[in-house]
Amino acid sequence: MPKKAINPDGLFKANFYSQGVRAGNTVFIAGQVGAVAAGTVAGGGNDFKAEAKQAMENIRKVVETAGGKMSDVVRLTCFMTDMGLGKDLYPAIEAAFPGVKPAVTAIVVKSLGSLTYKVEIEGTAVIE
Repeated sequence: MPKKAINPDGLFKANFYSQGVRAGNTVFIAGQVGAVAAGTVAGGGNDFKAEAKQAMENIRKVVETAGGKMSDVVRLTCFMTDMGLGKDLYPAIEAAFPGVKPAVTAIVVKSLGSLTYKVEIEGTAVIE
């Protein structure tokens, strides 16, 4: 099955991974943090709601660049540095999916790839 790298404009470009990979109708979305195009944390690192909303926006960019829409997302795995952040993360997820919600797993971790971020969300979409 052919694979296609998905690297939307405005998201971090790395030599060692893609922001997403489309294989057939399935899109595997790499962990998205709350980074804005300039590479800084949305909300300046002091506004977790803004960070969570930006992470969801970055997921949308990957899915749409792959030819899909947010309603095609079927699974999310959320890594956060404090379980108390869920109260602000879950509304951001709910707002991004007005219809059928994806399956969601939340995992608390000690830290992420950068100490600047408090949440990272990866996912899977199946484009119809």
